[in-house]
Amino acid sequence: YVFDYYGLVNPGSIDAIEKACQQLKQALFTAQGT
Repeated sequence: YVFDYYGLVNPGSIDAIEKACQQLKQALFTAQGT
């Protein structure tokens, strides 16, 4: 669903979304690891 954001947000916000996605992935991996 992340791709939907690319068409709604300004180009400058894409960077923030990328970072947010990476943080979410790390959090999920950590949760699965425990």
